[in-house]
Amino acid sequence: LELLDRPKAPAPWVILALFTLWANLHGGWVFGVALLGAHVLGRLVDAWRGQAPEAAALARATLWSVPAAALATILTPYGTAAPLHLAAHLNDSALLRTAHEFRPPTFTDAGSISFLLATIGASLGFARARSLGSAPAAHIIAMLGFTVGGFLARRNIPLVALTALPLAMIHLDPLLRRLPEPPNLRRSFAEAAGGTWVPGVLAALAVWLAALVGDRGGPRALPTAFDPQVFPVEAVATLRATGSAPRLFNEYTWGGYVLWAAPGQRVFIDPGADFYGSALALDYLRVWEL
Repeated sequence: LELLDRPKAPAPWVILALFTLWANLHGGWVFGVALLGAHVLGRLVDAWRGQAPEAAALARATLWSVPAAALATILTPYGTAAPLHLAAHLNDSALLRTAHEFRPPTFTDAGSISFLLATIGASLGFARARSLGSAPAAHIIAMLGFTVGGFLARRNIPLVALTALPLAMIHLDPLLRRLPEPPNLRRSFAEAAGGTWVPGVLAALAVWLAALVGDRGGPRALPTAFDPQVFPVEAVATLRATGSAPRLFNEYTWGGYVLWAAPGQRVFIDPGADFYGSALALDYLRVWEL
């Protein structure tokens, strides 16, 4: 996002390198391609509206990043199989209905409520500041597109925090600076962020100690074991004690735990449901929901 928002389009080889790393780490690169497309389309719109004479040239230069990103997605040990698998997964509506993360948010948890409040706040801010009309079209397309994505599937909500909110804050910053604030609040923040490295070291040390000590010497600072109230810890321990690996039916979200805690035990399903296929996922739902 930072590269795309510069006055000069990123070099295709830079995008190729970044997306090669991304494609070898996580399937979320598809959202990076969407962000590229938003900037190409937005700059074409700006050129058509005559707001930015250089926008057409910038759109053409950015357009070269799209095939570079597409090429990068096959530079993995799986070649073309990886993007084809991802495309099949995202087009399998039955399988997506099975996965909690692909369902729309119900706004009953802290994360989705925060997303809703941030969206309402940004909307009110733009209505008050009337700054949306002067924003680059690429920003508007990205903000609207990713926000709508957050309402369609809860797994997209973190993407709103990474894309739409930073872009919105660029345009809402003047309005925020005019809001009343407690005396000396901004100065106290500036003084606290004076460039010293001591707080960072102390914070890293605290996290390291919490991870090392765990629940010894006082309250549990960081979890060091699976909670038996959440995961089938005792059941899997009993299973392993038998020394066998029987045919097993398991709850969907417990599949990953069973794979970790009982190596060699085959599970019925786990949250990597795209490798099981929609037919088995629907079988699971029929059994689980009686």
